[in-house]
Amino acid sequence: MAPLVAMHNRALAFAVAELEEIGGTGFSKKAFLACGDNFADGLAASPLAYRNKVLVILTRPASLPWDAADAIEFLEIDDVTILGSTAAVSAAVEAEVRALDTHPTVRRVAGADRYATAQRIAEHALDDPLATKGFIGVATGLNFPDALAGGIATGERGGIIILTAPDALSGNWVNYLPGAYGSTKPDIQLYGGSNVLSDNVMNKLEELLL
Repeated sequence: MAPLVAMHNRALAFAVAELEEIGGTGFSKKAFLACGDNFADGLAASPLAYRNKVLVILTRPASLPWDAADAIEFLEIDDVTILGSTAAVSAAVEAEVRALDTHPTVRRVAGADRYATAQRIAEHALDDPLATKGFIGVATGLNFPDALAGGIATGERGGIIILTAPDALSGNWVNYLPGAYGSTKPDIQLYGGSNVLSDNVMNKLEELLL
């Protein structure tokens, strides 16, 4: 079982905390912390969470839920990556995480919008490395089902997931991908039909990478 967990309420938080066997699965003692009021940032990290056995914990924008804090401490999470700007996860939440008894290492990965944040998450993943350059999954950033399903498939293949506008590849990816991938030619899989992601998206990816 991969420890990919979204915390919505105290019952689920306690359920996670009770899973002591999670340590026997190679649990990384790391977590992504994402805003629970929106889906994009958590889903952008889902392939990395799945592949590397990292928890995904959801928080309110302005305050850290007590059950999320308890889970971080109970599971002895020692490394927390906050996803999104202070509009998504406030500086107050970051301060609360830093002040937990376990004193985890805390960093923030953020961009100007959901697409730029997804790109920064991918950049972080390739630098760490939490992902390889052999595969890219692509999903719309305007709805969650395709990225939700595609995140696990992308994680199985060790790749990153691109969240993009439906009609054209978002400009931040256009600027980032050529330099990041160089001569590497990844396999690319779009999740969803042409009514969700237009042919322009794939055409641009082929132009940039293939």
